[in-house]
Amino acid sequence: MKPPRASELDCEATLIDAAIRGGWMVHGVRTSQTNGRHMSAIKGQRGFVDLVLCHPATGEFLMVELKRPPNKVEPDQKVWHRALEACGVNVQVWFVPDELDEWVAYLSNQRLKARRTCGFMSAGVNSINAPAAMSAR
Repeated sequence: MKPPRASELDCEATLIDAAIRGGWMVHGVRTSQTNGRHMSAIKGQRGFVDLVLCHPATGEFLMVELKRPPNKVEPDQKVWHRALEACGVNVQVWFVPDELDEWVAYLSNQRLKARRTCGFMSAGVNSINAPAAMSAR
């Protein structure tokens, strides 16, 4: 019998730990369970990304939405993604736990050889050591 797959929250905790070890600044919102659903107490519009990641040494800036298949990006989240992308922000959707090992390796890698960017990292541009999933989206 296969062990149960990790939850999205477990994967998020693993990614945050890897990112901090890799020198990233990390912002995420603590969720709570309400009526059987995980929700975040927010001000403003619903659907904001799960993680904001910034690496001061490389200049990389990512906003990440985590999804555990078969879950899909919700309409409120799509609105945020489009708005952020219109402002030049690199928004990624990472599927966990399926891609977890790749993203942990990416975030925890010190990437000291990576060249500095102008503040944003676009998929396929300056994606040194980035998992294939990043440039495929």
